[in-house]
Amino acid sequence: MTHAIQAVSIKSLIVVETTVSTQIQATFLTEQVLQQHDAACASIHAISSSLYWWDGKLCNEPEWHIQFKTLDVKKDKLINLIKKIHPYQVPQIISYTAHIEHDDYAKWLHFSLMTLKEQGECL
Repeated sequence: MTHAIQAVSIKSLIVVETTVSTQIQATFLTEQVLQQHDAACASIHAISSSLYWWDGKLCNEPEWHIQFKTLDVKKDKLINLIKKIHPYQVPQIISYTAHIEHDDYAKWLHFSLMTLKEQGECL
């Protein structure tokens, strides 16, 4: 990595989570976010059972859980993109801060959130 990337001192990241009803939706949403460089990576967790109230009925539906990793400066853009393309009328979107315990991961995260043009300027 370059000198500019090595100078990065990031100690925390933002985790943004949402759920969708199919693996196809999970993959589509994740690819859209990553193509915009609004998250450095995402974990799609296998199907689980989600129980919730909707229109006065107790529902039990399968859902796929997506966990995006980003930085605070990208959080609002990421959340707005999820809201825009999410298939649910009222999607769950939650976020929290997590500590980064590995400096090389912090450098990779920062570099991955750059556009290809920005990455080229660092090389």
